Amino acid sequence: MICPSGLTPPLYHLLYLSLPLGAIYILLGLLYLLEWDKIYDCRYWSNNLWQPRAVLALLLFCAVKGIQLVLSHGPAAYNLKWRLAWTGITSVSKPGIFFLALAVYYGPVVILTAFLWRRYCRHVHQWGLGMTLCVILAFLQTLCSESRGLNNMFPLLVAPIMKVIDGLDWKRVHYGILAGLSIFASKFWLTMSVDSSGDLLTFPGQYLGMNVGPWMANSTYLVQGGAMLLIGLLIYGMFPLTGPKGT
Repeated sequence: MICPSGLTPPLYHLLYLSLPLGAIYILLGLLYLLEWDKIYDCRYWSNNLWQPRAVLALLLFCAVKGIQLVLSHGPAAYNLKWRLAWTGITSVSKPGIFFLALAVYYGPVVILTAFLWRRYCRHVHQWGLGMTLCVILAFLQTLCSESRGLNNMFPLLVAPIMKVIDGLDWKRVHYGILAGLSIFASKFWLTMSVDSSGDLLTFPGQYLGMNVGPWMANSTYLVQGGAMLLIGLLIYGMFPLTGPKGT
């Protein structure tokens, strides 16, 4: 495996741990996302894909791609092949870096979603084939530790977890604690006014790099990993995570 220059060098001696963690993450995530009878029903697919809105979306997609081909100056360097290689490299540079980077970038709601993943997937299924396919695609992208690549999908991904939380027997204190943890995890006090073209692997550049997986140094990986582990234990120990309201 060749690591591009400018990134935190992968911990090659821990690949025996990084690779299985990535595989287990994908297998368990897809297990519940694909736990839906309708996704295997060809008639359900045809009924949905021939809806006027689906056809219109396909035509719009083709029109955008056509305009890109006309206006572009040849094939892009950052194509699908590059994206797959980048995802592979950044996902195993450190054990579980993909999930840690996701939680660092988007906050404790990521950890909460992991605890409630099966129920989350059931809500996604209730919203239909299009939503399910979007979430599957976004979930596969979370394996890349450059989590900012999900910015355009994040609002869509948050909606189901809000519905799940609404069905739990939470008190005001739980919402307050989650808000407090989210504010803390946002590192609002941290100054990141550094040159992004400089060295992001050492301080002060690491103040920026520590928030994005491929540039997260070993020291900040350990510190942030410990912080997220404590937040996860707090959520698991203090929050009702089972049972709908009224039951």
